[in-house]
Amino acid sequence: MIVLVSDWSFEEKDKLCSQKWEIDGDDDWYREDLYCGDLLLDDWTCDTLIEAVKKDIDEKLSVEEILSKYVKS
Repeated sequence: MIVLVSDWSFEEKDKLCSQKWEIDGDDDWYREDLYCGDLLLDDWTCDTLIEAVKKDIDEKLSVEEILSKYVKS
């Protein structure tokens, strides 16, 4: 099963896109890939994905490292 962010409610999509995630001065890096991409795991909810990405940002992972963990290439 592929979970698409497009299957989430409007409120969940808005919550994901309203995150203030900035890496190297770019705060728009995640919107298209996380919002429109096929997620690798089928059990992500909006809240669990947000928490996982926040942890990765806190650990100073690059955009490429973060996206490779969550989005099919």
